[in-house]
Amino acid sequence: MEEIIQEDCPWAMGYFVTDFRLSNPWVSNYRANEILLNKYKYYRVNKEVKKRYLEVK
Repeated sequence: MEEIIQEDCPWAMGYFVTDFRLSNPWVSNYRANEILLNKYKYYRVNKEVKKRYLEVK
């Protein structure tokens, strides 16, 4: 199947990188970055919002 796709549209397998990252609503200052090694010190966690999301109803 991959050979057929590469024959019909060779650009499809080489140019588009897809990257997904998930973040919780209570985390702020989150930025996806692979270069920064000390990025965790900038994250902020809103404990009240986290408590609301994690409460069992």
